Amino acid sequence: MSVTYSMRKLAGISSRNKKIYPQMKRKGIFSTKEIAQAITQGSTFTESDVIGVLDAVSHLMAKRMADGYSIKIDDIGIFSASLGTTHENSPKASKLNSLSIQVSGINFRSSSELLAATNDNLQLQHSKEDFASSSAKFTKEQRLDMAQQFLEAHERMTVSDYAELTGLVHGTAAHELQNFARKQENGICPNGHGPTKYYTRNQL
Repeated sequence: MSVTYSMRKLAGISSRNKKIYPQMKRKGIFSTKEIAQAITQGSTFTESDVIGVLDAVSHLMAKRMADGYSIKIDDIGIFSASLGTTHENSPKASKLNSLSIQVSGINFRSSSELLAATNDNLQLQHSKEDFASSSAKFTKEQRLDMAQQFLEAHERMTVSDYAELTGLVHGTAAHELQNFARKQENGICPNGHGPTKYYTRNQL
């Protein structure tokens, strides 16, 4: 199955020689249920088996990263936790304690095997919409639905995640997410502050 790409101009460079780069057009979120269904095809595992294993791996990863370990999964990559503060404005070091520090994000470094395998499966088709703003293809309501679907499949979403998902520039993505989070019925909850800010699903 092929995926389309377009050539985009690098934002923020005021020059006639703006750099261009290829950007893949995202097709959406491949959920845990879809992963389980795909793995069960041609195997003896049931969908419940796969979901159970993924859930167990997720819980074990959270526990071990909280213990200070990095998690290496062969042919996938390495996961590690990073810390940040719960204060909106960075407090003085003398006022910091364990109650004001939390895990602010999970870093992921892909393995060379995963990168190579993804390239081996890649089938590209050039889009005719070169340099078009991908965000113009989605309405605000569609972008909200995309954010909600992302949070159904992921524990958290950063502004960078949302910007990549929708094609919005980072600043616009941050402003729109803030507006979405102000309405409880949207089911999007802000967490953290500043560069460590992220969003989770608000259980309505």
